[in-house]
Amino acid sequence: MHIASGLTRSGSVPAVLLFMRSPEQAQARIIYLEEDIGAPVDAVFAAFEAQLGAQAATPLAREAGALLTVQFAMPAEFDEIAAQRSVLTLTFEAKGADTKITLTHAGFGRGGAWDEALAYFTQGWPAVLLQMKDALEKAPREMAAV
Repeated sequence: MHIASGLTRSGSVPAVLLFMRSPEQAQARIIYLEEDIGAPVDAVFAAFEAQLGAQAATPLAREAGALLTVQFAMPAEFDEIAAQRSVLTLTFEAKGADTKITLTHAGFGRGGAWDEALAYFTQGWPAVLLQMKDALEKAPREMAAV
């Protein structure tokens, strides 16, 4: 799994933000992850779409099997910024029988609760991707065993 976060320290720009084109973009607070999942793109897309629907995310863009972009609410524990929204984009790329998923989560402000929210999602998204990967990669085997 490739993980990058827009958290900066002492004004430096982390090298993992190579996908950014300028120093101004690099200062943006963005979470970027890539994961290869051993399941077909349609199954991966459907699973993530269902998961985001359960999270009450507001759809912004959808291209079946390729792209999901949603407006994502802050968790309730961040009451100071609870009314704020961020933008989560997932792209899906078929790689034979597997799928490459890219997650980009942007729209984080600065200071206080925003820093905590960014840290929360920076920790949380890798776990979510790994749980989904595990579930999707085991699903066909479990179904075949029944």
